[in-house]
Amino acid sequence: MCRAVILMLTAACLSGCNILAYPAYVLFGQSEKKVKAEYTGLEKQTTLIFVVTNPAIDFEYPYTGLNIALASADRIAKQVEDTRFVDPEAVDKYQREKIDWLSIPIAEMGQHFQASRVLYIDMVQFTMREEDSLNLLRAHIAADIRMYEIDSLTSDEPAYQTDLDVLYPKLGPSLFSDEAHAMIYQQSIALFAEELAKKFYDHKVPAE
Repeated sequence: MCRAVILMLTAACLSGCNILAYPAYVLFGQSEKKVKAEYTGLEKQTTLIFVVTNPAIDFEYPYTGLNIALASADRIAKQVEDTRFVDPEAVDKYQREKIDWLSIPIAEMGQHFQASRVLYIDMVQFTMREEDSLNLLRAHIAADIRMYEIDSLTSDEPAYQTDLDVLYPKLGPSLFSDEAHAMIYQQSIALFAEELAKKFYDHKVPAE
């Protein structure tokens, strides 16, 4: 039941919240420039998303790894043509049941799930409070990102790697309340997924 509520909240945010849908530069007519995808090898592939958290994240924010995987798969699938993802819930179940999964070679994990790509998200930070503050909320998500091509001769070496660092709200922290905490949690994960997806498709940003 707990998992179902969490997933419903995440899905509702991704489908119903418009805060990320229309960037300010679009609304106010600012000129744009095109940014090329950093990695273009997801089209017509089946991708397995592995999210690696740590005990501190798991204790304070259970199911955050699953929520990040769900949001990332959803966002990428909407932007990259003909790409498929292994069910994140099946992956989460595998991680929880197989304690030593971190020691399994990447290629073996990909083959187990019949995936040709493995998107490995190593969470460096997931916090909800402004630094040195008890009453101010500001999500900070940081992760190392690696992409493995299971059908290549070097499947255990990343074909692409980068890092991603997200702050939400961008303009500054918000006062603590239960409602604000839930909203910022959901929107920060949605923003992380959006910024991650942009690594894999051509998109536009405001011109400097």
